[in-house]
Amino acid sequence: DMLMKILGITLIILSSGLCGINYVSGRKERIDELRSFIYMLELIKAELSTNLSPLPVIANKVSENIDGKAADFSKLLLLNLSVLGEKGFESIWAESFRACETSFSDGEEQAVIKLGSVLGKYEIEYQTKAIEDCILVLRKREESCSAAYPQTKRLSLGLSVSTGVLLAIILV
Repeated sequence: DMLMKILGITLIILSSGLCGINYVSGRKERIDELRSFIYMLELIKAELSTNLSPLPVIANKVSENIDGKAADFSKLLLLNLSVLGEKGFESIWAESFRACETSFSDGEEQAVIKLGSVLGKYEIEYQTKAIEDCILVLRKREESCSAAYPQTKRLSLGLSVSTGVLLAIILV
């Protein structure tokens, strides 16, 4: 009987701790996601400014040099560019982005989608400025998430384990 109680207490504390770990893992994935898109946009900007490459070539180069959600997006974009002409680049960009199911906020999502309406249409300077604006939005969010991450990690793990201990005490 006592062994069952100890086992029950252990399971409660472990499961609540795992909830905290899961939450912290989601915060870390969000930071990584933002970083991968920032890196992708920096690569696109570099390709546009230095090589003046067309978008399909840029998408191909970028997809080979990044990872994470941004890699999924660029590979999807590259795949969907086969229907360019039937659909405009702007809608292909937006559909590819939405299909990636990022954890971006509305403002971040709008910044990335808005970029698709500029790329390939205007002078290089205007396109690179639009990329810089989008990077700025994502970087601000990434910096605030990164700055808050250590505190969030400690608080989430501590709170979840404490909740588990409290629940175990109440149930026993």
